[in-house]
Amino acid sequence: MSRSVDGEVEREAKLAAWPGFVMPDLTDVAPGVTVEVRPTLDLDATYVDTADLALVRNGATLRRRTGEGAPRWTLKLPAGSSATTLSRREFDIDDAGVQVPPRLARLVTGWVRRAPLAPVAVIRSHRQRLALLGADGAQLAEIDDDEVSVIDGEHVAARFREVEVELVDGGSEDLL
Repeated sequence: MSRSVDGEVEREAKLAAWPGFVMPDLTDVAPGVTVEVRPTLDLDATYVDTADLALVRNGATLRRRTGEGAPRWTLKLPAGSSATTLSRREFDIDDAGVQVPPRLARLVTGWVRRAPLAPVAVIRSHRQRLALLGADGAQLAEIDDDEVSVIDGEHVAARFREVEVELVDGGSEDLL
């Protein structure tokens, strides 16, 4: 049932993109780096928090997402930042249930106290993905171009576009 609960650190940069943005050709983005197109994903995510958004106010997010394998709960906790990246400790649990897994609920108790966790936002993302590979073929980063819809009941309440560059173990902040 569990994929990763050890709290690996995610390093990423998030960039707003305007409507009509076209990803540039990244063929020569850095010496020795090649670009590989990955399959497109359609993701649904429900974000969970307290009524007063205690998690978000403290730089944390908790969500249940479907669309890339088994349904997964993900908790992201702040782990610092640099001039180019946001670092967050990420805890993942594969779980088809709609209730927050107890392990993740325990990790946020200090912020939420006894306040109930409940859905606060639902988003749908159409994700186009690129992988940046080093000369040895190892993945250095993933670039996700997301068209995001914020869902309110049965209606789209808002739309936005975001590009995320996430470094993988072999990727350095110089690549960003």
